Amino acid sequence: MFYTDATFYSNKKRYKEFRKKSNLTLLTSNIKIHQEEKELIFDYSNSLSRESGISDNSLLIILNILKDLNVKEIQLVGFDGFSTNMRDNFYSEERAYLLTEDYIKRLNESTARSLKGYREKIKITSLTPTKYMED
Repeated sequence: MFYTDATFYSNKKRYKEFRKKSNLTLLTSNIKIHQEEKELIFDYSNSLSRESGISDNSLLIILNILKDLNVKEIQLVGFDGFSTNMRDNFYSEERAYLLTEDYIKRLNESTARSLKGYREKIKITSLTPTKYMED
């Protein structure tokens, strides 16, 4: 089990489904605009990735936010990347979308390319295996 300083949501459905009381909840303004205790809300439009096709990728959104906050070090957990076996990508078969193998490869490549750019400015490590980083 990992300790987290904060929990981040950029998707309203996930926020409603998984929201738990944590030390701090980070949200984007597409979810809600009125901040409650132990919440920070960031402008969704300003946080979107500039990478074509994955602008709303939650990993890249939070990295944009953390970069703007001048965070110097980040440890990631659970950003393993997408598998070409669709059943491996979702926790339930009902969520498995019909995506092509080519699309999955391009998605992983785009995310890895963006992450590489962030790693030039921020020390980023992954505590779990990931397709997005070589080391």
